[in-house]
Amino acid sequence: MNVKQNIFFFLPNFIIGGASRSILNICKLIKNSNNTISVISLGKNQYKSYFNKIKVNVIELEQKKTIFAIFKIYSILKKQSVKKKTIFVSNINYANVLSCIFFNNLRNFKLILIERTPLQELRIFFNLKDFFKKNFIYFLIKIFYKKADIIIGNSFGVSSFIKSKLNLPIQTIYPIINYKKVKKKYNNKLQISWIGRDSNEKRILDFLKSLSLIKNKDITINIVCDQNIKIKYKSLINIKNFKKINFYQYSLVKNFIENIYKKTDIYVSTSVFEGFPNTIVEAVLNKCLVITSDSYGGCRDIIKNNNHGLLFKTKDYEELAKKINFALNNFKDCKKKIDNANKALLRKSKKYNNKYKKLFNSI
Repeated sequence: MNVKQNIFFFLPNFIIGGASRSILNICKLIKNSNNTISVISLGKNQYKSYFNKIKVNVIELEQKKTIFAIFKIYSILKKQSVKKKTIFVSNINYANVLSCIFFNNLRNFKLILIERTPLQELRIFFNLKDFFKKNFIYFLIKIFYKKADIIIGNSFGVSSFIKSKLNLPIQTIYPIINYKKVKKKYNNKLQISWIGRDSNEKRILDFLKSLSLIKNKDITINIVCDQNIKIKYKSLINIKNFKKINFYQYSLVKNFIENIYKKTDIYVSTSVFEGFPNTIVEAVLNKCLVITSDSYGGCRDIIKNNNHGLLFKTKDYEELAKKINFALNNFKDCKKKIDNANKALLRKSKKYNNKYKKLFNSI
């Protein structure tokens, strides 16, 4: 690629999580002397120091809402697109819609949308306000997504819905998988881990409820969350029932999350929807047995019909408990599933890891 270009990545909330890490990985891959890369967030970018290390510009806007920030972003893009070719990469559905509406008339400009969660998310409602908000976003998506130059789904589960329901062309590109060979030493007394935000879609309550139905109490439970849930869900957590329950607050401290996976034998995901979940990828890379909800999105891309782990019906904590009990009683037999999942991710990394580099080189 000889053409000089500006590349902007926009994620409203650049907080600790899979989307932020995925963008960081893409920037590492495509950074070269021919492009200037910037990432835009509303408020603080929690990965700022990591972007600074690879010389990616970090723009932290004062506006708290995307609808108000979009005018500031438009001003930045208009100024830059006059100087050289500009590519704008939006990374979440409501921001994608606004990008299609407001940036359509810019010259020397390309708009890329990345869908990181399945659009079925917009058909799941947690309250009346959520109902109206998501229906409005879905309505706008059907009208304006066609204005984008490129649409990318981060799993086949995400892409298939957009292709079949919205009849839009879409590419599937998995997030960059930093594959590593791991020598796993499993615990004699197994450890089960859950990692995620305390939010409606992550459904930590399903995991906590399932614990009361686990028969083998001589195990260790690890819970990593974005806030202190030990007090919030005190009535559901009876530490006396288990050998040990460890509570951690998620941190970017070096090796923190790696050490969690290192001691984990069984990893549990209870999400209602996922794009291509980084926590499941990381668990598979660290040779943990994955038990995940059969949710919308990319979980089935990783846990192929129970061949690479165990699936349970979404929101069904009783079935989750049955899967956990099965895994605890048959862990040696489940190691084949662990190996299958790990080898499959190796194949995916070889096939997809350079696709973003090829994409930006071809624009």
